[in-house]
Amino acid sequence: MTHPGFAIRRSIAFRSESDGAIGEWILCPERRAPKVGVLTTQARLVVEAARRCLAGVERPVDDTIGISLGTLCGANDVAERCLQTAHATGIADVSASWYATGLPNSTGGVVASMAGLRGPNLTLLGYQAGLDAIIMACRILRAGGAQCMLAGGFDVPGNGEIARLRNAPLLGNTGAILAGVGLVLLTNQKDGANHLATVVGWSYRDSEDTDHDELIDSAIRTLQPTPSSPPVRHILSPGLCRHEYLAATCPIRLVEALTASDESGLHAFIVEGHGPRSVCLVVDIDGNIRRGDAGADDNRADDAGDPP
Repeated sequence: MTHPGFAIRRSIAFRSESDGAIGEWILCPERRAPKVGVLTTQARLVVEAARRCLAGVERPVDDTIGISLGTLCGANDVAERCLQTAHATGIADVSASWYATGLPNSTGGVVASMAGLRGPNLTLLGYQAGLDAIIMACRILRAGGAQCMLAGGFDVPGNGEIARLRNAPLLGNTGAILAGVGLVLLTNQKDGANHLATVVGWSYRDSEDTDHDELIDSAIRTLQPTPSSPPVRHILSPGLCRHEYLAATCPIRLVEALTASDESGLHAFIVEGHGPRSVCLVVDIDGNIRRGDAGADDNRADDAGDPP
């Protein structure tokens, strides 16, 4: 018996402007949190996206909403600030809040705390991590670890980070490297709620031996009946995107497809490069659900800079 799939109920994507500026309207108004102290730009960006994605969602009785995030840069700028300050003027000048917000998984913890999410909380690292985080959320749902999962990717690279990425062989040919976040709210398909799309399956291959047809066929092996037409392909790799949002690139592209009125049917999202694996996620988008019916109240992905 095949698994019925995982429903994408809502989605949201925020991006910086093409010049790299991050608008205040995509950052949460709080600059401090009681348990954390001063919030990083990463945390403010993802907290605001999470709030809009969850706005109006009825919480389960036991409130088991989890969060699964992927990032390449994490909060490296905060960690570097700690080291530079300690080296320059001494450890006494390192703010306590920098310790709380300088780890890669700190953003997920801040979002869970401020949004009241009491389910599983995990952060994955790497260029493909935004897609990996969605797949991991589906696995948690399948195992019964949560009733809903908020999943996706984010990155807010600083100037130093952008310079290092441009010097890296695998990212040297990419376009503009910008900040962004893309999130989806997932539940088990059997829950019956209105949804934008269904996650059909996923697959992995070694990057050196990637055959896109085999990767997609492996991902949709649980779909019945076999699709009559091949899925739309979204090949996401450093250098192929005019604007690069790192671990957020694939989740942002997914949100764009979910909120477009003419993108119904199967879609295969493939992320490759900057790592040893290629990852594929196949999604069946419901063309009868329009933006606003089951999506976030303010799905302004295409108002926050040019598409990738």
